[in-house]
Amino acid sequence: MGSLLEALDRTASGRDLAATTVGSRRAERQRAAIRLVEAALGLRLLDLGCRVRLEVLGPQGRRCDFLATRGDRTLAIHVKQMPPASATGRFSGRERSLESIPRPMAAAMRRRPMSEATWRRLSPELQRFLEQASTGEEQRHLDERGREVLSVRMLGPVPGGHLRLVPIGAGELDARVGRYRRLLGRAHGQFLPEHPNLILFGTLVEHPPAESLYALETALLGTQVERWDRYPRRGDRVAHGRADDGFWHGRRHEASRFAGWFSAASTETSGPGGWWARGGPGMDAERAADESTRRWLEDLLGPGQRPLGI
Repeated sequence: MGSLLEALDRTASGRDLAATTVGSRRAERQRAAIRLVEAALGLRLLDLGCRVRLEVLGPQGRRCDFLATRGDRTLAIHVKQMPPASATGRFSGRERSLESIPRPMAAAMRRRPMSEATWRRLSPELQRFLEQASTGEEQRHLDERGREVLSVRMLGPVPGGHLRLVPIGAGELDARVGRYRRLLGRAHGQFLPEHPNLILFGTLVEHPPAESLYALETALLGTQVERWDRYPRRGDRVAHGRADDGFWHGRRHEASRFAGWFSAASTETSGPGGWWARGGPGMDAERAADESTRRWLEDLLGPGQRPLGI
């Protein structure tokens, strides 16, 4: 992984640096990165015995990146670059200790450097918030000088029995979800209507961080919200569901049934990616249960993405 990124840096900066701007070097690096992802994906398809066509022109005059045929099944694949990881550092042990709270909820948390005294002062209030706050609630913590050192937003339920912290600020998370929605819409405009279409987000990191996967899942399925028009599950006090802002909400973007991610640097034996399949009310049952396409996606990427939410 590191060597790929370092090679890209050398490639992007190997020209006359005085003749290029920071923006143009960044754009060049991004173009090189997506080419590496597409090359790795092409090799993966060939290894699976697929016949592959590149840059296939669609009915709207836009091109599909890969048209892959395996046996009697053909899949149109549209590759987009996964937004880069957050610059926020990983959590320390004292922050990770909060994940022992026995509450299966995710919380987006951004923290800045703070003294040990500041942490001791704010941690009791922070813990109470994490134990009791509802989905969507936010809290900010300030240091002695009135500067924000920590912000947290409750995202919604997750599998398991304990709290899960996602290291990103709420505003950054919203921006990332919005970017995924724009990329999903752009890929949807490249669809080939006669084939199943897969929107695939490529990356050069071995495994995308939790905030990237949570943002992609949210863009697809919608923001997690508390629902008062349905009964809670047994043992729960509040029912949860998805808002109507998801790319797959209702019959929105009905032709889109599969989306996922692919790592050009993965060493996972289970597969180099993960994927989601559309389903639920309003979808044609036969199309939503296209088992042959699902089996193909398992061979290409690995198991279906385990939901981070509900």
